[in-house]
Amino acid sequence: MKRVCLALLFGVLCSGGMALAQAGGSLTGTIEGIVKVGDNPIPGALVTISSPALQGKRSTATGTNGDYIFRQLPPGTYAVAFTLTGMKTVQRSLPVALGGTSRQDATLEVSTAATVTVSGASLAAEEEKTAVHSSTFTGETIQSLPVARTLDAIASLAPGLTTNTPNGSQLSISGAFAYDNKFLLNGVDINDNLFGTATDQLVIEEAVQETQVLTSNISAEYGGFSGGIINAITKSGGNVYSGSARVDFTNPDWRANNPNEAKNQVSRPSDLSETYSATVGGKIITDRLWFFLAGRYITQTASTTLPLTSEAVSTPTTEPRLEGKLTGNINESHTLQFDYTWSNQKQTNAPPFNFTAESSGDFASAEQPTSLWVASYNGVFTPALLGSLRYSEKRFQYKGSGGTNTDVVAGSPFFSDASGTQDFVHYHAPYFDATDPEDRNNRDIAGSLSYYLSAGKLGSHDLKAGVDIYTSIHTGGNSQSPSNFVFYADYKTDAAGNPVYDASHHLIPTFVPGTSLRLNWIATRGAEADLKTNAFYINDSARLGRFSFNIGFRYETVKGSGPGGSTITDTHAFVPRLGAVWDVKGDGRYQVGSSYGQYAGKYNDSQFNQSTVVGNPSLLLGVYTGPAGEGYGFAPGFNNANYDIVQANFPTANVFFGTNVSAPITTEFTLSAGGKLTPTLSAAMTYVWRDTKNFVEDFIDNPTAAGKTEIINDGQSFGFFDNKYIRNSDVPKRRYQALLFQTAFSGIRDLQLQASYTYMLKFEGNFAGEGANTPGISSPYGDYPEVVAIDRAAPYGNLAGFQRHKLRLLGAYNVRTPIGIFTPGVIYNFDSGTPYSLTTTENLTDIQKALNPGYASLPNSQTVYFGGRGSGTFPSQQRWDASFEWSAPAYKTIAPYARFAIRNVFNTAYLLSFNTSITSNTGPGAPVDARGLPTTFTVGPNFGKATNSGDYQLARTLTAAVGIRF
Repeated sequence: MKRVCLALLFGVLCSGGMALAQAGGSLTGTIEGIVKVGDNPIPGALVTISSPALQGKRSTATGTNGDYIFRQLPPGTYAVAFTLTGMKTVQRSLPVALGGTSRQDATLEVSTAATVTVSGASLAAEEEKTAVHSSTFTGETIQSLPVARTLDAIASLAPGLTTNTPNGSQLSISGAFAYDNKFLLNGVDINDNLFGTATDQLVIEEAVQETQVLTSNISAEYGGFSGGIINAITKSGGNVYSGSARVDFTNPDWRANNPNEAKNQVSRPSDLSETYSATVGGKIITDRLWFFLAGRYITQTASTTLPLTSEAVSTPTTEPRLEGKLTGNINESHTLQFDYTWSNQKQTNAPPFNFTAESSGDFASAEQPTSLWVASYNGVFTPALLGSLRYSEKRFQYKGSGGTNTDVVAGSPFFSDASGTQDFVHYHAPYFDATDPEDRNNRDIAGSLSYYLSAGKLGSHDLKAGVDIYTSIHTGGNSQSPSNFVFYADYKTDAAGNPVYDASHHLIPTFVPGTSLRLNWIATRGAEADLKTNAFYINDSARLGRFSFNIGFRYETVKGSGPGGSTITDTHAFVPRLGAVWDVKGDGRYQVGSSYGQYAGKYNDSQFNQSTVVGNPSLLLGVYTGPAGEGYGFAPGFNNANYDIVQANFPTANVFFGTNVSAPITTEFTLSAGGKLTPTLSAAMTYVWRDTKNFVEDFIDNPTAAGKTEIINDGQSFGFFDNKYIRNSDVPKRRYQALLFQTAFSGIRDLQLQASYTYMLKFEGNFAGEGANTPGISSPYGDYPEVVAIDRAAPYGNLAGFQRHKLRLLGAYNVRTPIGIFTPGVIYNFDSGTPYSLTTTENLTDIQKALNPGYASLPNSQTVYFGGRGSGTFPSQQRWDASFEWSAPAYKTIAPYARFAIRNVFNTAYLLSFNTSITSNTGPGAPVDARGLPTTFTVGPNFGKATNSGDYQLARTLTAAVGIRF
């Protein structure tokens, strides 16, 4: 008993779903194995598979080493039959996961009976449990747990990911930039071109069959990322008709207040919102033509408590989503599939940022028309030779997002934190320009050939080679406001540092000479740029005795073109992916592995369009010269004559891309071990080491006359300004190390127990690479190097995503009763605190100005760190989430159900963050460094306090759903 308890304890401290991130089609899985007679592999045995997920049957004969393989298999449960003349027929059943390889060996005996049936629960039928490189979650698993059904939320259950990233709550995988993951739906890229987020408008939750998360040791088949892969597929119908209908209910009144909201007496309206979804699939012709249809319609009003002001804003949203899919067999060896998804989200009164502090009363009515269509072919030319071909197009548009008032006073948005002493918030007018729609599209053509070679003493080799032609298309000028102006001015505060409001309860801007800023954004509407990546890869998954090897290489060429055919970049990359696994006993139970690989990151539009006007408006930055004043009626604050232009950034004039600028390269090394601790308990651990180099960095480092350009706009000369040069650099640092654990227990019928744990050893550097609403940004390194104190402007330390501990415990149990099945589900979340830095915004000192070797204009201010990067740590937090579902068969396969879920059951109010404002100590006698910068500080009056609702974890929130399945 003690041994069992210790095994379970070890399992809880590890985690679940441990398939090696192997090569294979992103829509499919693989079955492989060895057939023996006695201890001897036997060639020529016939292996036949069938499944409700597969049209028809497939058969193959074992090779020289008694080995066989079936690829391009839709995920599902498969029946496998092994036959040989004079031997008993053996039949087994096993699951095939998305992107996974399930191993099924068989030993044949001399026939004395017709058939031997073996349960799929046998060890040989299990998917290989090698290491923590991937996690797979079925739709049924997610349905039984209290988790949102978005791809981000599902992926966050896996180890090796953190949601504490500079840009909102995006996922960072294995220490990579949050914008540099790849989201796949039905095999194709659905990333946003700039932020790298999933285009959620293309995902109908009821339609998702399975989601796979790849975090390390990823095949050469995948490219265009440095983080990981989140890969989801939707259902495809079948020979049996099935479907579902569901209504989800939410209500702002079903959420408790956190302490900040309670303090401000936030009251939410009782406004019930519904999300309707339905699916149906089945056959048109048995084993030849299947269909699947899905729909989702949402009409709801979200209630948001704005930071700082704690103003409650209601945002009505309507959105239809539709998907249609046809899967057809030309014959048992050749399959065609067509899939189309469409959505159009309409939203009114939506705050543009999570740091928007007040409603201006005219947040725009925005639309997001979105579509995706995919056509694919899979062919089995011989049992050993397979091929695939796919074409896809994704279209996404921001339409009507932002303000429409072109008046400078009424239509210009404001930001605080001009002096670095306040929370950074957006206030006054809406941000962005509704008259400047933006398109973020992509197009992809991909094809591959796979060949399986059973080579006797040279082992077996699963060879795959393919090409991928991917084009990212970005249209729009990214106009920041309809007035073309954005102001940085701190809001008025009282002696205690609290905001002061005007009669309409709006923040009051203060115009301070030398501190307040005005940004004149000059956008070119309708401009277009394309980034085209041509990739070739080859991969060999080889097995030789107890050893398996993965040898892969990927070669990419990237060429970009901007308006007028101008060249953005023209470069290439060659990255290897290598891995080895040792089967300790030769029975697949215990395995040890290692891998080495490189990943060429995403060619992010925000980085590689810097020398074009696409999504990259020109900028004239002015510093306010006076007089001091406050309020929107203060005319001098809006007068052009009162701003000195200190910086100009015109993409086609003074921004220059270097030769062969390429995406960052991440090098990865892993060590792993895993297997079956008992017949019912699987566990694995992996050490992941990553180092990123070749950063895309901007340089302002040429103080000579050749490094300056005269900026002329509308016939007016604003003088000479320094050029910006975009080059690659290995000097900035970004390093990651972590131990990942997984476990799963399957010893009790109807019980699911899984756990995942990440112990982050290191995530440090001096290159953040992204910020709030700004993916793909550069660092201060290389800008005015003679003047800037780089150790104070970009110190080395813990990056924002550092999180020492992350634990997820998942459990669900089906309780079968005469009145139906009751399924309680639970998730325990523990997240250790994440780092923060102590910074101020300082003017350049006289010492720094004296170091100017001849730049046209030095920066007006600089960010200065005290105590290094990530010197502080926010508190840790934990919470319990629970769900409860009841379902009961009503007639044949028809089963209605009801479901309730509670996030943060005990309404714990742990802090996620708090105010970190400090003020540098200046004046006579205050200590300074060699460049005259202050070295001591005083904390602000609200330091360490929660100042907005987002500083707390989500308060207790209830959701409900009713539905029917058949």
